[in-house]
Amino acid sequence: MENSIDKQLSGKRFVLFQSSNSVLGAKFAAQICEAVPGIELEKVDIEKEKDLASQMNIRVSPILFVYQDGNLINSYTD
Repeated sequence: MENSIDKQLSGKRFVLFQSSNSVLGAKFAAQICEAVPGIELEKVDIEKEKDLASQMNIRVSPILFVYQDGNLINSYTD
């Protein structure tokens, strides 16, 4: 039987936008993975992907975007 966290995370995609040398980003990613074991966390280096970061209007780093069915449903910063 699925627990409530599994239900909340089902079908969602998690993308962490961060700077490649961000100590804060690494800590934030570790906190997310610790809080939600088994999460598949995609990471995007905003220094290498400047066009994407600009298109996504990234103003703070790190920031976690949560998508469901291709739509942004929430975001979190540390």
